[in-house]
Amino acid sequence: MSPWASPVILVPKRDSDKPRMVIDYRKLNAVTIPLVYPIINIEDFLFLLNGSAIFAVMDVFSMYYQIEVEEDKSKTAFVTPTGHYEFNRMSFGLQGAPATSAKAVSTILADLINVDIFVYFDDILIFAKSFDELMLKIAMVLDCLRTHDLNLKPSKCEFAVNKAKYLGHEVSGEGIKPDMERVQAIDRMRTPKNVQEVKSILGMASFYRKFINDFAAITELLIKLIRKNAIFNWAGEQEAALQTLKKRLISPPVLAHFDPNAMLELRTDACGYAIGGVLLQHENNELNEGRVLQFMSRSLNKCERNYSPIEKEALAVIWCIGKSRHFLQGKKFIITTDAHSLCWLLNIKDPNGRIARWTLRLQPYLFEIRYRAGHLHNDADCLSRKIINNDRIIEDDFDEIPCYVIGRTTATNIKEHKKTDQYCQKIRKLLNDTELTKNARKRIMKKYIELNGLLYKRSMIDRRMEYLLLVPKSLLEQAIRGCHDLDSSGHFGIISTYHRFKKRFYAPKMLKQVKKYVQSCNKCQLRNLKHGKQEGLQKPIPVSETLFGTIFTDIFGPIVETEDKYAYVLVIVDQLSKYCVAEPLKNADSETTVKVLHEKWILKFGVPKVIVSDNGRNFVSEFTKSYFKRMGIIHKTSSPSHPQGHSPVERLIRTIQDGLSKVIDDTHRNWKEKLPERR
Repeated sequence: MSPWASPVILVPKRDSDKPRMVIDYRKLNAVTIPLVYPIINIEDFLFLLNGSAIFAVMDVFSMYYQIEVEEDKSKTAFVTPTGHYEFNRMSFGLQGAPATSAKAVSTILADLINVDIFVYFDDILIFAKSFDELMLKIAMVLDCLRTHDLNLKPSKCEFAVNKAKYLGHEVSGEGIKPDMERVQAIDRMRTPKNVQEVKSILGMASFYRKFINDFAAITELLIKLIRKNAIFNWAGEQEAALQTLKKRLISPPVLAHFDPNAMLELRTDACGYAIGGVLLQHENNELNEGRVLQFMSRSLNKCERNYSPIEKEALAVIWCIGKSRHFLQGKKFIITTDAHSLCWLLNIKDPNGRIARWTLRLQPYLFEIRYRAGHLHNDADCLSRKIINNDRIIEDDFDEIPCYVIGRTTATNIKEHKKTDQYCQKIRKLLNDTELTKNARKRIMKKYIELNGLLYKRSMIDRRMEYLLLVPKSLLEQAIRGCHDLDSSGHFGIISTYHRFKKRFYAPKMLKQVKKYVQSCNKCQLRNLKHGKQEGLQKPIPVSETLFGTIFTDIFGPIVETEDKYAYVLVIVDQLSKYCVAEPLKNADSETTVKVLHEKWILKFGVPKVIVSDNGRNFVSEFTKSYFKRMGIIHKTSSPSHPQGHSPVERLIRTIQDGLSKVIDDTHRNWKEKLPERR
């Protein structure tokens, strides 16, 4: 009888009706010495596939149960209602089990790994240039497995295929791309309701970030939501970023197989909040469009965002080289940047500070830096660039600094207005108050200063101490006008005007005051166009005089397919009684819509006088119009871009969706059974 005993847990298996028995070994693992064994980097198999055209994938059957446990088997003991047992073979849940299984497979196939095959735990990828070569390698692998009595799981094995799914990727002779089943799972994920769901989406998407150009820039608004002390507020900007991310995932590029003989080019760029780059491979040692080996990008942390623009560009080079070092070490490559000063910055003779440290990190690499104009540097660019005149590109290193003025107000005039301003007088009184304690006086002097009769607020801007003029409330509108209405200001929006204002002036509740001014600017109101679709002509729907005389109908979907291929829901609601019917559909074409409408409503409640729908193709097609005409039904459509005219059914759809989301299982495929309960 073993002195150890752990409880049993049964969990469902994805590919079997039989549950998996798992032992809760947390108590045992807490006192177990960890087994450390190096796990192979998934990125490493990118090196091995160049020239491969045919593949095979193998999966070891129940790898854990094929490893015997010897002297410590008593520690694996577990209790059940029928007795006290212990494992003769390695159990799931033991702390050292993953490392042990990885070590076992790596040892058995040691002579073949990274030469003829790639192994990650118990998943084996065999690659070859020809069918005969593949058969030879398969035979060698099977001989090794047979010698050590390891069995394979046939349902997870593939032999002699042109495309193989391996570790979340699809590999072929053309290159590597994401496993589309996993990508579609991300695409089907619902809009996040909390921080944890945002982390889940970002975690899954980050696995494929090397396929997505500007990943950091796209996800910046989502990352802000998961930062410490951030307030979760999902708005239109976050939804747009999520949809852009999903769109990029659904149509990713095929990454090239690494060719050690090809020329490599690293294109880098930086913006205010992110850095990024793309590694290209050029055949025949000629710079051309090239094929992508990987995209890379990340957000800048709080300190890095204070770097100067040229330091951010240099950081992009340093970081991208580090991310691509397994491609670049021991090989000459080209760095392409749109920052002309980088061409000499990393080659200066006596660097100091941060640049000196970065220069040391670059010494092991052999590279050449080349300049590429910003308007040509789009593939690595993580900025939303302004439109520029290509005929007049300024290439000097000087910035144009606009001068901000407060109308014709003089210093003397500001001093006069300051005397009647409550906030200015409060600050001035604190600065001259001799009764304040030493610490209190030090705090106020650290924030404010009075020079030549004018009050200034000390503030760090772009890592420099600036003195911002404290503007009296009576002159605040003039100050904002100087930051918004001048030719150099360009009547920009609220945020741009606010940034211009806070670089020169200070006033209480600055953002609120700037917002109020910009929103009331006559020129902005006249010239700013309303984006998006314009609402159509309003067409009121008369109220029916009888039950079932006027009905509203709509379809929502596609949603997750059920096992019997249903993916849409037709919703019908009566205008007066609000009685509704919600019927699942396999597709949303006109024929199916008319058939279900006829069988589930008209045959039960009679022919309505009016049917109201949106402008969907299934409702305005010739087939549907012909049916309505034969039945004597008046068909009305809601105004374009004005869903309120269709609100009875729109609101009902939302209620059904909210209800279903609370009762469906984790697969989301049982919504059809729950649909009658949520109507």
